[in-house]
Amino acid sequence: MDTAIQQAIERQPHLNVDETSWPGETQKGWLWVAVSAVAVWFRICTGRGQDELRALVGEGYRGIVTSDRLSAYKLLANGQRQLCWSHLIRNLLGLQERYEDESGWAKQMLDLSEALFFA
Repeated sequence: MDTAIQQAIERQPHLNVDETSWPGETQKGWLWVAVSAVAVWFRICTGRGQDELRALVGEGYRGIVTSDRLSAYKLLANGQRQLCWSHLIRNLLGLQERYEDESGWAKQMLDLSEALFFA
């Protein structure tokens, strides 16, 4: 059964989507969320795969999803996927810390990110 919120989510051109563990009494679950400019939709699911993503955004979703690198998001075409900037920045910081001498490019990317978001 589609709800008004679900229908609004499915029509949005851009969604931020995430999932996190959700403890249950007998089994572990997953809390999924789709956030748009007009609605936020939460679903508690038993898994964190493509079936759950499809149920969240709709079978034929055509917009762009910003998310982490969970393999479930491979359900979407490359042109529909945007990696979350906070995840990219975290990766760049890790590269810079681990490979300090060889990661000048990571520092340059972090500097550009700083200018983009905080200038």
